[in-house]
Amino acid sequence: MKEFYPSPSEHNYAFIYGVLGSHQAHLLTPQKLKRLQEQEAFKKAHLSKFRSLTNREVEIIKLLVKGLNNPEIAEKLYISRCTVEQHRKNIKRKLEVKAFSELFHYALAFDLI
Repeated sequence: MKEFYPSPSEHNYAFIYGVLGSHQAHLLTPQKLKRLQEQEAFKKAHLSKFRSLTNREVEIIKLLVKGLNNPEIAEKLYISRCTVEQHRKNIKRKLEVKAFSELFHYALAFDLI
């Protein structure tokens, strides 16, 4: 990886890194860079909680953030609606979340979206 540093003429845009020889570089605004740093800090702080989830619970989080509801998740995974509800309770307990927005934060930080 090669690091690129912005010049004053780049108007608050930062070319952070690119892969040599691939013709690809990632353009990050300062706001986007700050969000990535916040997500990384969140990930470090909550890694042990996230690791306590089962594979099925992670799968359910992925479906929830895609917008599926309990009956749709149950049908997709071939499980009962009650089982989905129990998984959701377990997820909330393990991650100590109360609102969907908190769950969405986990999904972003742990690349579930």
